[in-house]
Amino acid sequence: MRHASDFGDAQCQNPDDENHITFHSGSEAAELQWEAKPGWHPWDQGFSLSVKKGVLRRGDIVTVHMGGKRGYRAQSFSEVGAGFRLGVKTEPDAPWIVSPREDARMFDITGGDASGIKAYVKDINNVDPHKTVCVKVEDIYSNIGVGEDMELDVLLDDRIFLGILTVAGGEGGDTAISREFTVPDDGKWHTLTLASRDGKFFSRTNPFGPSLLQGYGVYFGDIALGFSASGGGGNAVMGDDVFMETGSDIQFDFHAVCHGFFERVDIYVNNDLVKSYHNVPQSWYINQVTEYRNTYRDTVKSGVNFYWVKIIQVDGGIAWSSPIFVHGT
Repeated sequence: MRHASDFGDAQCQNPDDENHITFHSGSEAAELQWEAKPGWHPWDQGFSLSVKKGVLRRGDIVTVHMGGKRGYRAQSFSEVGAGFRLGVKTEPDAPWIVSPREDARMFDITGGDASGIKAYVKDINNVDPHKTVCVKVEDIYSNIGVGEDMELDVLLDDRIFLGILTVAGGEGGDTAISREFTVPDDGKWHTLTLASRDGKFFSRTNPFGPSLLQGYGVYFGDIALGFSASGGGGNAVMGDDVFMETGSDIQFDFHAVCHGFFERVDIYVNNDLVKSYHNVPQSWYINQVTEYRNTYRDTVKSGVNFYWVKIIQVDGGIAWSSPIFVHGT
């Protein structure tokens, strides 16, 4: 299962916990055993079933049930056309035979009823008066999605009406709904407020105005985040694959700006926390805007390993990068 770093990890030890799986061979002659396969590029989240005892005969059906009592945690944004693919090999050293993409079991990841919205402005460091405001609609589980049409008034600095942003039912998934508005080019800091007319939904964007820095990779509400890797003749940014010699040095650079303060920065390798920076030093900018830069160094390991960074603000805001996949050759 290809994922965005927060898809659930399969487990079969505790049926009362989430992400529990069960499996059955459908044959009394075969006993199966399972092994978790996190970071199994390019599927990233998966598990392997093998015959522990006996044999599987032609026509036997292996059934896998995912979810158990508490369900299976999917990624925290809606996506149409996600899928599972099956790989089989008859001998330990034999190559995997992977089912064709057109035979994959397809499904959609959707959010529940809307419980809140999050609004932000793209390019907070750009003084262009034409600003694009974005809104993401969340359900009670922080999944992104909306079932019904929604109209939101857009106000400049909580007092000047700029227009209406409409979110159609079924929208608001991994790509936020957005619309461009014109704001005063006066060199001052401003905010945009999005509010439903029934008063149920309300969100204020991060401040925007004077130019700060350019070239960030992604924006998460109040956090702008960049993440890259270099070394051994290769370079990569978020979402890339990079091939380097096993044992060579690799360097990861991360750079973030937020409104407020950073509390912690975590570095993950294959979803395992390997480094945590607490009480991080940060540069102070105008209007409660802070910046943080740092570098993490490692040695390239054999196989495929994926690295990603997670940023946590003092006020609980969170951002994480897409993984960088490092192939040791």
